[in-house]
Amino acid sequence: MSLFIIGEQFKFRTRSFIGIESNNLIEKFNIDKAFMAATGVDIKNGLSNAELEENIIKKLIVSRSKYVYALADHTKMGRSTLLTFMECAELDTLITDKTPSQEFVDFLKSANVTIET
Repeated sequence: MSLFIIGEQFKFRTRSFIGIESNNLIEKFNIDKAFMAATGVDIKNGLSNAELEENIIKKLIVSRSKYVYALADHTKMGRSTLLTFMECAELDTLITDKTPSQEFVDFLKSANVTIET
């Protein structure tokens, strides 16, 4: 297994790597599995975060990935932040610490999204 950490700058506040050159590098990869953290996970607004540079990178990673896994604890469910990087129905699996609301579970099941708690 290979692990790549992409980005020229570490943002301590969000604990994420960002950088303009990251996009050029990501475009070279065919990604099998992407594990994506989200600040918000909402039926209407999808997976979101509030940082533009992170959002751009996340959208590109999602577009280059065969499978996408969302990592979000229960406090992120039903929450929406400034920028959507993917729709919930595009997910393959949601990994969380508690089972979401029944409405959310039904929505994900209808989109063939697996939920792992």
